[in-house]
Amino acid sequence: MTSGILLLNKPSGISSNQALQKVKKILNIKKAGHFGTLDPLAQGLLILGINYGTKLSAFLLNEDKEYEATIHLGITTDTDDSDGKIISSSNKTVSNFAVVEALKQIMGIQYQVPPRFSAIKVEGKKLYEYARKGQEIVIKALEVNIKKCELVKFEFPILELKLKVSKGTYIRSIARDLGESLGIGAHITNLTRTRQGIFDLQDAVNLEKISQYNILELDQIFPNCL
Repeated sequence: MTSGILLLNKPSGISSNQALQKVKKILNIKKAGHFGTLDPLAQGLLILGINYGTKLSAFLLNEDKEYEATIHLGITTDTDDSDGKIISSSNKTVSNFAVVEALKQIMGIQYQVPPRFSAIKVEGKKLYEYARKGQEIVIKALEVNIKKCELVKFEFPILELKLKVSKGTYIRSIARDLGESLGIGAHITNLTRTRQGIFDLQDAVNLEKISQYNILELDQIFPNCL
């Protein structure tokens, strides 16, 4: 029985759990888990623990993550991404200078309110369960650290960023908060996780190409520790 981790390039359009179940079926395994959820809209690096590799979650869940994000300014959705319903829009425009200044304000350690549609549990229920029923609930802000926020391209209303963030940071919340700061709203239209800890997206495998040979065993993951 092979144990270790598998670096999956999750496609957009399916949840992390759906991707996990597909991998389990392809590899014919019963025990597996993912280390850090990706939204259905998001794509990119999803690290899976296979068999005894699931025990590595304590090491890998706390690692920093890197993303490439595309943000649409001027439109707010209930999910903070393009999968949601539009709840407000603005005819205002903003300058490159205003965007750069707003990005400076979201850098570093801060308290971030998770999206209403997220899997964080409050009183035993996931936030999206409350949201789907239209129930209002107080969402506690969590401490996060946005370590890098690089402006790649800006042609209003589309903004492209590269980010490096700590565990628990929601890129959707960054987009929402940026839109609020600019006074016009915003939401995510594309999100790719490019790195998690020492692992890079370029080393990940697509679902249709997965095999047992893609599982990294312990001596490959921690070569200097065994």
